[in-house]
Amino acid sequence: METVSKKDFSHKFFSKELYFQNLKRSRVVGIGFLIAILVLNSLWVIGTAWSSPQYYTKAYFITGGNIAPIYFTIFVLGIAVAYDTFSFQFKRKTSDFFHTLPQTRLCVFLTFTLSIFTWILLTLVATFLSCALIWSA
Repeated sequence: METVSKKDFSHKFFSKELYFQNLKRSRVVGIGFLIAILVLNSLWVIGTAWSSPQYYTKAYFITGGNIAPIYFTIFVLGIAVAYDTFSFQFKRKTSDFFHTLPQTRLCVFLTFTLSIFTWILLTLVATFLSCALIWSA
């Protein structure tokens, strides 16, 4: 019976090198949306606080209708980063390159999907921190 070495399964599900390479590839879209959502969110929070002074004196609960634009922007972010991440499928030269990598297709898909989730998570955390900083000021 033939044994399978550990090296054969090293890139079966996730590749750290491919993950960081894809984060670098999609940084323009990710950072652009991160800046855009931080500016939009900061303007919304500051506008809400200035329009009604009662927000300083009592607890303010955020409902779904108040943050719907932020949800929509994050939804658009996910689509834009996914399109940018998987855009290599639309060009013959880059498609051939990515399909010659030693990683399996499952590994490429899961690694790229995880990098998309990383950009979305970074945007959500940055939005939360900016809101916390603005509301605490």
